[in-house]
Amino acid sequence: MASCGCRSEACRRWASAGQLGRLSLAAEPQLQGSLVKLAAFMFKQCREMGKEEEAESERRRRQMQTKLKMLNSWLPLLCRGVNGPDAPILSTGERREVESALEEMIATLQQDDQEQVLALWLHHFTYSSSSDWPDLHASYTLAGTPPLVSSSSTDITNLTFPYVLLSSTG
Repeated sequence: MASCGCRSEACRRWASAGQLGRLSLAAEPQLQGSLVKLAAFMFKQCREMGKEEEAESERRRRQMQTKLKMLNSWLPLLCRGVNGPDAPILSTGERREVESALEEMIATLQQDDQEQVLALWLHHFTYSSSSDWPDLHASYTLAGTPPLVSSSSTDITNLTFPYVLLSSTG
């Protein structure tokens, strides 16, 4: 992608597929596995956007919007769809690489956007008891938020988060 100059366009289009990201949460495990692999690949590609050259402010703003849309669209799938029916979808090394890409992308966002993405992550991360990935606690701490879990227990009822999560009250 990078060699033919399509990375930004591919990332922009993948980020715009938010409806697919939402629908993938209810997909069959085999399809979720393929989408997790594709999303992981795209997060690694998107992390590199803007590193090739010094981007002008309008282009940089568009790239940040793409990264934000991509995180909002696909982070829930990574939290909920990481385990396949028989084995983990991504290897330990791949998980670490994607986690690093996610952390880098979050770090490039503005503070308000970081809080929005981390609130989304926390909601989906705590929803799925079968997964401990992606672990973005470091980004959460760097964003200036209080510790996630009290030192006395890892019980989910001890989670602290200062931001209101959106409810599904229509």
